[in-house]
Amino acid sequence: MAKYAVEKKLGDVLYAVDTKGASWDVWQTKSMPTNFLIAKGGKIVSVAAGCDPSGLLANTVSDKTGKLLGVNPVDVKNPK
Repeated sequence: MAKYAVEKKLGDVLYAVDTKGASWDVWQTKSMPTNFLIAKGGKIVSVAAGCDPSGLLANTVSDKTGKLLGVNPVDVKNPK
């Protein structure tokens, strides 16, 4: 994961890797990957489950992140 994060320039993104699989029970995930957007204070703002090569899922999360942070969202297919 660390190599992938460097390659994708995710240095500012907080991520966790669950090598034992305990999060499946805690978060009740049904698919992989499952991404959670968590606001300050621990409120889950968005859950994006599964893989979507079209970028629609990632853009939806980007829109929600932008609203949460008060910034413009990033188009994952055409980042600037």
